[in-house]
Amino acid sequence: MSTFLLHGRPGWGSAIVEAQLAWYGLPHTVRDAGDLFASDDARAALRPLNPLMQVPTLQLPDGRVMTESAAIT
Repeated sequence: MSTFLLHGRPGWGSAIVEAQLAWYGLPHTVRDAGDLFASDDARAALRPLNPLMQVPTLQLPDGRVMTESAAIT
């Protein structure tokens, strides 16, 4: 992966991370994580990256994962 991949959801705290990636001109893609409260599929997709299944979850270009908007910031 050569870009950052942000797993987020509108209204769930990922906007600040998306704004920072854009501000610094970092190549990134935003993937809607889905409704983690209502969708088994959404939880199953995010679980391998973040066992707590929280957004935002940020995959770095080297494959490492960061969570928690304050920590990412």
